[in-house]
This record gives sequence, C-alpha cells and structure tokens, in this order.
Amino acid sequence: MEQVDIRFQYTEREYVKAVQKYLLASGTVRKTDVVLAIIGVPCALLVFFLSSLKWLGILLLVGTVWFSCVIGYLYWYGQVMKFRKTPKYKEEYHMVFSEERILFETATLHSELKWDTYTALWESKECYYLVQTKQIYSILPKRAFAGDAEKTAFERMAEHGTGCPKRKIEA
Repeated sequence: MEQVDIRFQYTEREYVKAVQKYLLASGTVRKTDVVLAIIGVPCALLVFFLSSLKWLGILLLVGTVWFSCVIGYLYWYGQVMKFRKTPKYKEEYHMVFSEERILFETATLHSELKWDTYTALWESKECYYLVQTKQIYSILPKRAFAGDAEKTAFERMAEHGTGCPKRKIEA
C-alpha cells in the first residue's frame, strides 16, 4: 500500500499568500474588486472635490471607503489576523495520505478522513488545496513533499479519492 507522509509548519507569509490565491481562484474576491478598492477612494475624492453635486461625491466616497474596507479585510488584514490568532496555524502538521484515507495530526488534533470528504484538488505554483466547500479547504505547501515522485503519488490519490481531476490555479 503506497503512502505519502508529509510534515510542515506554515509561515505567516506563506499562509496569507496561499489564502489570497484561493480567494481569487474561488471567486470569493475578484481581481477587479482589489483594483476597485485601491483606486476607488481617490476617484471618489475627485468626484467630491470637482463636482458640483456634493451629495453624489459623499455617497461615492462613503460607498468606496466601505467597499475598500471590506475587500481590505477579506484579502489582507483578515488573513494576517486569522493566522496570528489561530494557534493551529503555528503547529507542526503531520499528514499521511494513502488510497483509503488521510491521517491528519497536530499537537492538539488527531483525525482520520476519507478522501470523499474533499470535492476537489487545486494546485498553484507553491501549494495544493484540498477543497471541501468554497469556504472550507486545506492548504498543503509543496515544499513539504520530498520530491516529484511524492507529489505525483499524492496527486494520483487525491484525484482518485475526490473523483475530480486536478485544477491548476494561477492568481
């Protein structure tokens, strides 16, 4: 019986970057949302100062500030705070993958999952995502795998277990 055994501990930067990629790939946050959040406030300020319709400028300014805060929290600040305030993200993860199951262990958690818990396998340049639902997913850094043979074995097990082909994401 073939097994893939990995150990890793997230870094804050790695975790935040992986979640940001997932948010973009899953459609929770769109690239246009991030762009609008960045340029929206200066544009609303221009309308406010250059327009004779001050109420429109105020409305646009309030709306874009609110929108920018929501996107900023979802995409940047919220992910950093989630990592810093959640102890499990600082623990070492030990995972063993086989055809039948996934063993998942940290200092505070031990669980055994069947592959059908997950509905998809996504891959980015830096990591794999085992997706349960749009909001629930596991991030596996590629650096945790010993080499290409382990990655290939994991991908084969995950594709077979989830019943879905791997999806490459680049965000």
